[in-house]
Amino acid sequence: MDVRKRILTEATHLFFQYGIRDITMDDIAANLGISKRTIYETFKDKNELLISCFEEYSNERYKANEVIIKDSQNPLTAICLFIQDGASMLNLLSPAFFSDLKKYHYELWIQASRQQTERNYNLAYRLLRKGINEGIFRKDINIDIVVKLILEQMKILIDSDVFPPDKYKQSDIFKNIVINFIRGIAANRGIVMINDIENQLTDKNIEIKI
Repeated sequence: MDVRKRILTEATHLFFQYGIRDITMDDIAANLGISKRTIYETFKDKNELLISCFEEYSNERYKANEVIIKDSQNPLTAICLFIQDGASMLNLLSPAFFSDLKKYHYELWIQASRQQTERNYNLAYRLLRKGINEGIFRKDINIDIVVKLILEQMKILIDSDVFPPDKYKQSDIFKNIVINFIRGIAANRGIVMINDIENQLTDKNIEIKI
């Protein structure tokens, strides 16, 4: 892994875990075992580094979602995995990260949110359209509305205010929100598939085995 990639990987991890404001270039350099000068030779300042982290992360998420589509047996399974993966990634981000981003880097927040939402929207739209054509989802659904509901489910799955982790298991949340939602938009063929997926859910997590 080259120096630039190492810096981006470590900086992204620290920003996500501890927030943006409290992480300094010194912290990043110390964690990598390199000099701060090396970082500044690669990135002009912290803001440029943050922007580059977002670009790298966004591209990696796009590739990961494309892998989900490629490896899934059908659009229905892909959507379940898409929601699961999106929720898991959101769960890695600390509240400090979001608050710092909105407060101190608002333009980047707007740009990144818009780009990620657009990419996720387009991916989910593709999967739903494909599923309808294959007789997995009902033909009478409004794809635009359904896609927006799917994107919102990613957020609520990890909302600890709504579902405190000491009271709810992820598998139960996933089953009652995602599985039941998809069952509601599924055609007969899709209902058989979603029942199979439901039976594969473990008691401890929301991993789907395909």
